[in-house]
Amino acid sequence: QLAEMMGGEIGVESQEGRGAEFWFTARFARKAEREHPLASLAEIRGVHVLVVDDNATNREVLMAQLGAWGVRSEEAPNGPLALQALYLAKDAGDPFQVAILDMQMPGMDGATLGRIIKADEKLKDTRLVLYSSLGQRGDAKLMQAIGFAAYLIKPARHGEIIDCLSA
Repeated sequence: QLAEMMGGEIGVESQEGRGAEFWFTARFARKAEREHPLASLAEIRGVHVLVVDDNATNREVLMAQLGAWGVRSEEAPNGPLALQALYLAKDAGDPFQVAILDMQMPGMDGATLGRIIKADEKLKDTRLVLYSSLGQRGDAKLMQAIGFAAYLIKPARHGEIIDCLSA
């Protein structure tokens, strides 16, 4: 029924002793093209972003990408230093709008850090993006329940990061 609702069909070809092959077809609409690829870049230029990852190379790569797009970014190698940076920026009147948190960090992982940020009255308005090399079924729903606005799987493409931040 689903295949038919999507303008397609479903079928099976079977040979005794050799197995069966199930197939389906469906029609999909083309993804709408952006008016201009630079439109999203203009939306994120000047955004204040904190990158939190225990891996220096991962931080360096993401910081270089963000910098090339005109994003004002800073970095922290762990949860406690990230919290310190978030408080300092808030107290200076230039809070981080977004924090990109690595999930697999020793001591305080990204989910724990996210919970702490969202539970803190001073920091709760920070939009959170989980940046993880491990994706498991149910993670997105769990992270959304914590308060994460987006979930990216490493290595994320440039367009995915731009779209995530512009949204």
